[in-house]
Amino acid sequence: MTLIFFFRFSDQSNEKLTDFMTSYIQGIYPTVDCLVLKGAMTRYYITQKETDTRKTRNKLDEHKVRQVRYERKKEKSKRRLTALDKKETWSLEKKAKVRKVLDKVCISSDEEGADGGLVSQPPSWESDAFQKVKEILDSKYLDICSTRSKRLLLKRTRGVKKNKDTLDVPEDSKWIIQA
Repeated sequence: MTLIFFFRFSDQSNEKLTDFMTSYIQGIYPTVDCLVLKGAMTRYYITQKETDTRKTRNKLDEHKVRQVRYERKKEKSKRRLTALDKKETWSLEKKAKVRKVLDKVCISSDEEGADGGLVSQPPSWESDAFQKVKEILDSKYLDICSTRSKRLLLKRTRGVKKNKDTLDVPEDSKWIIQA
């Protein structure tokens, strides 16, 4: 069955697959709402169309690398927020100040290193205070992490600073920027 991704999921060319998937899912999960299924099928066809477009423009590999980098940043941010919540010695004000800047924009990317681990490349604008806070949170996460989870985490080493444009941050967050 050939799918034509230039049309919507409800178009006649995609009707067979849509009907099959809908009845298959409803057979396994009879309580699933039709709107949820419609949304899932719409997302499926959009994703297939985007993938097809990336293939024709030779952008698929670039997209995969970008997505891997995004997911690593997201996971790193999530780990640090978990550690921040568990940090009992910091005041609520300090936690709020740190939480405000712990987003994916302020997180350095991890690239695959030669030894199989990850090399973290902090941005050139990062202050020593912000670097120290991130190290404390990473250490705290390892302390609260189970032994099994620690084994799953890849070894991370700190690489050279990566030249990046300085972020435009609010006045109360200027402490993360190197003077």
